[in-house]
Amino acid sequence: MSMDRFEDLYERYVDGTLDPAERTEFLAFLGDPAFRTRFVELSAYEAAIGEELKVTAPAEENKKASAKMRAVGGNTSKRIPIVHVRPAPRAAVAHWQIFGGIAAAFVLVAILILASGPSEEGRRRPPAPSVAGTPPPVTPPRIEPMPAPVPEKIKTPEKRVAPTFEVPPRPVLETPPVQPIPPKPVVPVPPPPVRREAETRPETQPARESVTFIAKIERVVGDVKIGTDVAEAGKGVASGQGVSAGAGGYAVVRFPDGTKLELGMDTVVSRVADGATGKSVQVERGLVAVEAAKQPTGKALVLSTPFAESTVVGTEFTLWTTAAFTRLDVKEGRVKFARPGGVTSVVVGAGHYAIAGPGFDFTAKPLPSLWKAPAGGLMLWLRADAMKGPSQWPDLSPAGNHGTQPVTASQPTLVANAAGTQPAVHFDGKAQHYVLPDGFADFKAGLSAFVVVRPAPGGPFSRFIDLDVGPACDNIVFGRKDAPDKLGFWVYANSQTRGKVEAPGAIVADQLQSFGAVLALGGRVTLYKNGGAVATGQTSVPVSVSRKPNMIGKSNTSGDPYFKGDLFEILLFNRALADTERQFVDGYINAKYFDPTSPPPMNRPADK
Repeated sequence: MSMDRFEDLYERYVDGTLDPAERTEFLAFLGDPAFRTRFVELSAYEAAIGEELKVTAPAEENKKASAKMRAVGGNTSKRIPIVHVRPAPRAAVAHWQIFGGIAAAFVLVAILILASGPSEEGRRRPPAPSVAGTPPPVTPPRIEPMPAPVPEKIKTPEKRVAPTFEVPPRPVLETPPVQPIPPKPVVPVPPPPVRREAETRPETQPARESVTFIAKIERVVGDVKIGTDVAEAGKGVASGQGVSAGAGGYAVVRFPDGTKLELGMDTVVSRVADGATGKSVQVERGLVAVEAAKQPTGKALVLSTPFAESTVVGTEFTLWTTAAFTRLDVKEGRVKFARPGGVTSVVVGAGHYAIAGPGFDFTAKPLPSLWKAPAGGLMLWLRADAMKGPSQWPDLSPAGNHGTQPVTASQPTLVANAAGTQPAVHFDGKAQHYVLPDGFADFKAGLSAFVVVRPAPGGPFSRFIDLDVGPACDNIVFGRKDAPDKLGFWVYANSQTRGKVEAPGAIVADQLQSFGAVLALGGRVTLYKNGGAVATGQTSVPVSVSRKPNMIGKSNTSGDPYFKGDLFEILLFNRALADTERQFVDGYINAKYFDPTSPPPMNRPADK
């Protein structure tokens, strides 16, 4: 069956000239869904064209067509437009025209199919076997004559309502719904691909280096930095980084194994590292105190300076480096101390020190002191490097006899590095002084006093210490006596001088000096300057009475001048120290203030 044959039969059907054989052939075509669809398209097209052009058959022609339709069993209730223009398959037609034509065509096909039934021959003939995928041949239905059509008024497309027919289902002639011809799809142009951020990066990204910290900042006071960054407690120190403490600064660096480095003020450690052979620390200047944990076998802790290299396995020591030398003081353990290149070295044990630098004897020597005052009888210990502010000079002894001055105009001032390396408390000689608490009563076991001072030019009778019970009443005085250059110590009882010891010429203005006085049992007094005796004499034993007011830098006698100059340190014991103990204190003072190689004290926060 070809489409051309079907369209020829369609035109003859429209013209009403089909003979019985052609009618049977035409109905057979309509059994195929494809030809039914084409029938609907042709009918819809001709109906639309006729409606658009208002072309209808004349009355006579309609009568002839109706007669012919009745002759073949057709329904002539509708006027069929006489339009023989054959449309191309799937031609585009206006939507309203297509829908109107489709409705009329469906009605016509349904009528033709329902009006016909199977012929006698078709009922007797068995159905031909079907091939998979090919519909079985359709037996032409019998067409019975239809009643005369009832003309009805043709409505415009806008108002036409297609009649509805209830068609019983027939499996063979069931017509699938015809879908409207879809317009040619418009293929959207895809948007340009979005360039992801990852595509803008270089093809090969450099691997991000992971920072491994070999130590941690445990404590910080003042100006401390890791490299050029401000250091804070808890920050890590990477291998190769340095740590520095500025003026007044202090820092503790702790390694995972417990090894601790303490950095004093104005100290620069340019590099800290931990490698296969152990830990290494490069010290450029300043004071570093070390507590080294026992190092694993084959490893060591090495501290290098411009003048020496210190190698330890586990010990406690301090290393002080200046522009002229490096000094090693060992408190516990043993340290190998070598000059650059390792040509010469010396082993420094506990309680010894050694100095490396041009002009110094490169040997281990005993330490003069451990920088620790005897505890027995210590009732006053004032240190300028332990001051927190001008209103109070804290007492480091167990007695807690702090010097106080609430009046701002009378407060002495703290001077940093007054002696080159040590701070001092400066008194102006006009009104500045400190007041000590009441007490200082019991000196039956004697008395020992030490001061480190740099006096300014001034008159006599200015006091370093004045323990008093009113003017010249049971007083104990240590200071200038009778003349600006005379060191004096005297004791009063019942407003009378019971004895005094003087050392003319001992005091030199504008010079750092240390002075000591030891009052033994029975009233025997010895005066010392820089650790050497300068005078002896006899006084009475001080009366046991609570003394007040007690002064630093001021006399209780009306008209006496205030002390003028710098005070660095004061120690007072309520007993006479044995000579070995006195030497111990003098050794501490000498090492701290007068030995040019003596390291400064570590300004630990606990000392403040």
